[in-house]
Amino acid sequence: MKSEDEVRSSPANPLLLVYVVIALCCLSLLAFHLYSELNHSRSEQVLLLQSQLKSAKKSSRNAIKWRLNDVSYFHRLFNTLMSPDGDSAREQQLLSMLTAFNQSREVYFQLRWLDATGREQLRIDKNGDHYRRLADAELQDKSERGYFVQAMRLPPGTPFISALDLNVEHGEVELPHRPTIRVGVRVADRAGNDRGLLILNYDASDLLQRFMQQQNPFWLTNAEGYWMHGADEPLLWGHSLQRPEITMAVRYPLAWQQIRNQQQGVFTTAEGVWVFDTLFDYGADGLMKHPHFEGVEPLDAAAYPWKMIGFISTEQLQQMRQALLFNNLSLLVVVALVLLLFGFFLSYYLREYQSRQIAERARERLEQEVARRTLELDELNQELARQVRADPLTGLANRRAFEEQFLAEFLRTKRSAQTFSLMLIDVDNFKQINDEYGHETGDEILRHIADILQDSVRSTDCVARWGGEEFVVMLPDTGHQATYVAEKIRSRIEQYQFPAVGQVTVSIGVSCGQPDTEERGHIFSAADEAMYSAKKSGKNQVVYKE
Repeated sequence: MKSEDEVRSSPANPLLLVYVVIALCCLSLLAFHLYSELNHSRSEQVLLLQSQLKSAKKSSRNAIKWRLNDVSYFHRLFNTLMSPDGDSAREQQLLSMLTAFNQSREVYFQLRWLDATGREQLRIDKNGDHYRRLADAELQDKSERGYFVQAMRLPPGTPFISALDLNVEHGEVELPHRPTIRVGVRVADRAGNDRGLLILNYDASDLLQRFMQQQNPFWLTNAEGYWMHGADEPLLWGHSLQRPEITMAVRYPLAWQQIRNQQQGVFTTAEGVWVFDTLFDYGADGLMKHPHFEGVEPLDAAAYPWKMIGFISTEQLQQMRQALLFNNLSLLVVVALVLLLFGFFLSYYLREYQSRQIAERARERLEQEVARRTLELDELNQELARQVRADPLTGLANRRAFEEQFLAEFLRTKRSAQTFSLMLIDVDNFKQINDEYGHETGDEILRHIADILQDSVRSTDCVARWGGEEFVVMLPDTGHQATYVAEKIRSRIEQYQFPAVGQVTVSIGVSCGQPDTEERGHIFSAADEAMYSAKKSGKNQVVYKE
């Protein structure tokens, strides 16, 4: 072992030479990385745009799918309650249910029933957070609107979707502009008499917002090249404002020719790089191609398909390359200076540096071990807390978690003089299913039902597994209207095809908590009695009890 004097007198030149070699290798690798980034920056931007287009495409399809599901639900209501003999009580019940349902959705600003002549028979308008049913004197004649004329040519029961355009009231484009998609269905009563159209005016700002959530903005156009999103305000909605000069076919004719004739792709013109994809395409039979929209008729075929277009101009590409070059060259210079300075001081501080490194490594190992143990403990605590409040089979809140939320809602109701509703849901004949198909199949059914329940209520509602084959749902600020939601849940479960079993039904008991309710146990008892009444009355029913 060398003495301290020998260590001090050892030449640092060999180590410094090794350091110089390593420093040159680092600088060479950094320079190569700079060269690679300059060559790949365009490709990375294209891949990012393609990924964002794909994400926006999926999100948009889901948004329209749920709008068409609502139309299907309206159609079933209409067929069930519209009487061919003019039963005013049943028609009034239909109008009340349509009104309640529209108020449960925040994305529709109008719900209308137009008779076969185009005259509005029912119209519910949304103004802010309020809904108003228009008086008869305020109802309009829509017989000359294009969507009415086209929809009345469809067979009864055919769902349809209009073009995306601006809402028109009394023959004028509404200000401020309100992007609108009309989804609806041609309806007839049970005797086959033509009863006109049911139409939901979907506030397409909800749809366009999904495009704005992407990192890089891109354009949305219809099949004729009119901009509907992403362009500067003066270029938007040319098809609604009768301005044929503001289309891509006029502004970018070469690019539009390729985009119009292909489903998706990437190409370059003198203007820059174009990345595009197709949304809501339809086939030769006039029906939408995607499985989500099977049997859906686009009213204005010329407006579909839509094109989602990402565009990186030549100037933007040049600016990106210049910024990348400047940043990387700056980094290269800084790294070179740091390496040079560090090399000068390396020999002088070598001995002290080595001793500090040993102590530092020991300290870091200790800190890392403490951090690792702390992280493991935090993870275990979080998992334990989750398991205490979650049902392990369905992922829903468990009974304990639900009772905490129920107590909080009960106390809030008494303070605020509001109401809330409670549903107890029991799977019919579940023991027989377990006995015949096995407990694994029974567990799978419970998981599917849990998904349907969460999918059928608002985000502010609470869904939990109460125990066994029983579920419980709490709906704040909801009174007797909860029976409509319960009926929707019962219907969706009845129509769902469960693996191996097929059809499964549920019995639902509904009760309502009032501000003057003294004991919260009374609400549970009422719901439980209502649920057992549904069981005794033949199952697969909804029963309400005060």
